[in-house]
Amino acid sequence: MTTDHAATRKDPWTLFVAVGFGSFVGVLCANAVPLLIGALADGLNFTEVQGGMLGTIEMAALSVTAILVSPWMARVSRAQVAIVGGLVAACAQFLSMEFQAFDMLVGLRLLVGVALGICFAAATAAVAGARNPDRVYGVAIGCSLLALGLLFYPVLGKAIASYEQRGAYFVLGIIVLIGTASFKWLGTTTTVQRIRATRHVIPVKAVVVLFTVIALFNLGMSSIWSFTERIGTDKGLAPQDLALYLGFTSFVGIGASLL
Repeated sequence: MTTDHAATRKDPWTLFVAVGFGSFVGVLCANAVPLLIGALADGLNFTEVQGGMLGTIEMAALSVTAILVSPWMARVSRAQVAIVGGLVAACAQFLSMEFQAFDMLVGLRLLVGVALGICFAAATAAVAGARNPDRVYGVAIGCSLLALGLLFYPVLGKAIASYEQRGAYFVLGIIVLIGTASFKWLGTTTTVQRIRATRHVIPVKAVVVLFTVIALFNLGMSSIWSFTERIGTDKGLAPQDLALYLGFTSFVGIGASLL
């Protein structure tokens, strides 16, 4: 009876917010890559290869970091680790505004990827420690997709149209800072330890496999997704219009994730 009562209790709304922001900032690089490649090409005269390489480095760093640190998230304070990762990522985003050399940007985007990978792993670990993990993850992802379509792409498109890559990195930095403010609700190790006594916990190996699949999916998707902006630009689309079209694509998965 005690176990059933615990299963029916609701998770706090703060957890939904923290997981939503953690998931959102974790996929920022993947969602921003098409517009960033165009901004770097127009603002710094980078080639598509250079722009794509920066995006690939950031996404690879995020994926690998999330895989490596996920087994340790049950032993550390998720909130503290995510906050540190968010602050480092935000600082690296803002620093990217001031550098134009390709080598410097490679290092900064690598740092951003590592820091956001830590945030993403912490948010996912918080889902595992929730009373209703399926509902928390579904609602959080659905709200993230809604924010992506309604706010992120339109704002990013306008920033790039006005300030090119500097505007893009500024918007990304602000979003990470806002998300970092919610990471204090991701909790600590005490929640996971308490749940272990009443419910089976997914083995570490299964979590690593999950992160590996996500990493491979994201890396494969980026090979086509990354150059959407360049294709649209060649067809005469403005950055703001292309951002609006990309925003509509995020609504496709909202219905299913909220079920």
